[in-house]
Amino acid sequence: MVSQEYRESIVEVLEILKYSDNEIVEKIPKTLLAFWKKNQSATYQPNIDHKKKIQEMELKPKTRAILTMLYINYLCDKKEKKKMIFTLKKNEQIYQHDLKEKYNVDQLFKKESVKDQEQIKNEVTIIPYKPSWFERIRNHIKAMFK
Repeated sequence: MVSQEYRESIVEVLEILKYSDNEIVEKIPKTLLAFWKKNQSATYQPNIDHKKKIQEMELKPKTRAILTMLYINYLCDKKEKKKMIFTLKKNEQIYQHDLKEKYNVDQLFKKESVKDQEQIKNEVTIIPYKPSWFERIRNHIKAMFK
């Protein structure tokens, strides 16, 4: 089953392809286009300004992913394909590195432990002990029998 977000992205891709050159559309397999036409959202109306370049358009992230897949698999030559795949891999490595730094287990616990220690130091205060009235009476009675 195709998600609603994917269906909306398909609508945006088909809208872009509608205004593209025929030789570009002919490079895309007919089965893929038929699949998209069958699974596109019937209610979504894309807000695409065809006067802008694709890079400047406000597209959904899945739309950008689909267009990237189309470009790599069907539209570019081998040299450019290698370059694009290298760039995508490099971006993924940078993203994974950032995630690793952000969610590093050692760093998370170090920061929390330092914060916890500071918070404990700030919260600990000495409170003088006052026995309750019941304890005072009990201690007084004990003292009388000694």
